[in-house]
Amino acid sequence: MGSASPAVRRLDQSPYQFQWGGSGGQLQQLQHLAWTMQREVMRHDGFVKELTMDHNGLVMVVVFGVPPCCTWLQDPVLCGCEAGFRIRPLLTST
Repeated sequence: MGSASPAVRRLDQSPYQFQWGGSGGQLQQLQHLAWTMQREVMRHDGFVKELTMDHNGLVMVVVFGVPPCCTWLQDPVLCGCEAGFRIRPLLTST
């Protein structure tokens, strides 16, 4: 098996650590992270297929290049990469 791409990481390997104790602030932070990622994905002609959270962390499955969401103004692969590059600084600034 090869190693995962740098864009695909588990939440516990990223700088966004959550300790679930029922705090409303933590849930608001998680909602902000999900909303920020979804906004950028949609801005680049993609859509969120699935958002899952369990004891391993947060997983967002996104899809690019599927009509009617894709306007075909740009290659869907480039759209996905561009969305990822724009998401990272937004999340590290929070």
